[in-house]
Amino acid sequence: MTRWLDVLRQRLRSLLRSAEVERDLDRELRAHLAAAADEKVAAGMAPEQARRDALREFGSVAAVAEACRDTRRVSWVQNPVRDLRHACRSLLAQPVLVVAAIVSIAVTLFFGDWSGNDLRLSGRAEPVHAEYVRSFVGSGYFEVLGIDLVAGRSFTSADRPGGPGSSW
Repeated sequence: MTRWLDVLRQRLRSLLRSAEVERDLDRELRAHLAAAADEKVAAGMAPEQARRDALREFGSVAAVAEACRDTRRVSWVQNPVRDLRHACRSLLAQPVLVVAAIVSIAVTLFFGDWSGNDLRLSGRAEPVHAEYVRSFVGSGYFEVLGIDLVAGRSFTSADRPGGPGSSW
């Protein structure tokens, strides 16, 4: 029972005090490397050569640190939290993308279901062709959002129903 409580206490510490646990891990790994280098110096090796040999024998410090983190068995909580933080930072760095996504989702929810090039509007039996959406979007849509087109062209006033040069 005591072992189980120790494990639980260590896992909670890893979750709630992760910065402190990481500092402890870093100190411990450095201490192992220093001890291995000191043994080699005591055996008559030059200090710089002893440090290089100790690092080579120890292997990748990052891989050992990751293996130590895995033994804590809290990564299933930490990884999604880290991923969520990264996603939020990425989205905050590109507010135009967030606005475009929200507008796109709102338009889709407002109008209904897409089906190929047709749009089924809520409460209408017949689908509306995608050209109708162009009149909703309007000219300058992508420019206002700051989106550079990679291919094709942007909407113009000629694309509006009844606009100059319009065939509808």
